Amino acid sequence: MGFRIRSPASKGDTDLLDFGQCVDQNRQRQFAFLFGVDEQLLSALVMGATGAVGSTYNYLGKKTKQMLEAFERKDFSSALNHQFCIQRFINFVVKLDFFLGCKLLTVLLTVADGEWKISTDS
Repeated sequence: MGFRIRSPASKGDTDLLDFGQCVDQNRQRQFAFLFGVDEQLLSALVMGATGAVGSTYNYLGKKTKQMLEAFERKDFSSALNHQFCIQRFINFVVKLDFFLGCKLLTVLLTVADGEWKISTDS
């Protein structure tokens, strides 16, 4: 049996204040908290995140794993360097249009599937 917590932090909100308040109310550690803002994951780990859900892990899974391992070793300098690398990638694809940029990277990595779906929404 599952349940869903309805809070700004459960909807991909980028507000670490809301996320921290949820973690703080979990003093008995009965819940796992996944964080969904890839470029802020390290900060969320410090606050108590126990995992992550994101869209860049298809491209940056290895880099993210290195950051998680450095964090677990308490090598915060290395973890921060990995987080900065992830942020540079995200900044790059956001400038292209995030989803179009990710699709372009998928094509470049030769794992493309399906047709291009370019949004006509502004």
